[in-house]
Amino acid sequence: MPRLLALLTLVLAAPAVGAQPDTPLEDGARALILGVDGADLTRLNSGSLGLKWHRSEERAIRLGVTVAAEAQAVFGNDSNSQLFSASATLIPLRYRRSRTPIYLYTGIGPTGRLALRRVDVENQLSQATASISAGLAGVVGVEWIVAEAIGITGEYGQELVLQGDFADDEVVRLSFRPRGVRLGLAVYF
Repeated sequence: MPRLLALLTLVLAAPAVGAQPDTPLEDGARALILGVDGADLTRLNSGSLGLKWHRSEERAIRLGVTVAAEAQAVFGNDSNSQLFSASATLIPLRYRRSRTPIYLYTGIGPTGRLALRRVDVENQLSQATASISAGLAGVVGVEWIVAEAIGITGEYGQELVLQGDFADDEVVRLSFRPRGVRLGLAVYF
């Protein structure tokens, strides 16, 4: 899947290199955003789907949902763990005007996440935990308009969240954590 996304991006971007397409960043424009987390496209364990509504060339609102799943086995002590998480973020974006088809954007908005983890040792359930977090997410990124209705995005983000871990002992803590690098493809309609 990640290789397919990279290949699709190259195929769509090739005819547009050097071209100055019309910008779709205008009042009323909408986009579907498909994204992957992390700069390592060789393994994909999470992805995001988003919708973006432009209120003007400089302002937009993005609603995104990210789902991640990961399984890990440790053969030395015959244990394995599984993690599933889902998060949602609503971020108002501010675009900087540009004479080129590359636009810088920033944004900050609310985020929430639910994560479930299960650890088995010797095929017996040894621990199951759930955590819920809510807070603020901030992003800085670029969007390159490669064709009239296609944009490639790359961004980096941070989160400040209040997280509750629910297991034997309930723990609530405030944490500052990276969202990491996210790459995406925006299709305007």
